[in-house]
Amino acid sequence: MHEEDSQYTPVVRQIMAEVQQNYKEDMNLKTLAYKYHMNASYLGQIFQKEVGCSFAQYLSNTKNGIAKELILNTNMKINDIAKQVGYPDTSYFYRKFKQCYGLSPASLRDMKKY
Repeated sequence: MHEEDSQYTPVVRQIMAEVQQNYKEDMNLKTLAYKYHMNASYLGQIFQKEVGCSFAQYLSNTKNGIAKELILNTNMKINDIAKQVGYPDTSYFYRKFKQCYGLSPASLRDMKKY
């Protein structure tokens, strides 16, 4: 057990682990709440309180972090990376990535070349 994990309740830890493993899947708070036999809005509240961001934001940050690694460390096409991390729509991926890092995936890759 990691030190930093002890600040989270078991259900929040499970959800964070699930996001790390299944970020490519279509997941949302409603389906996770059902899986863990909880009320979705209550689960959203405890997740927000413990993690400091909404579930949707956490999922997005996870996907974008993995996408960033792929952009910087592989020669995969940007639209392939978008699909790889679970964004079926490349333009939506561009928007979410830019929202997260302040620059587009292509700009990030261009910066790496220098």
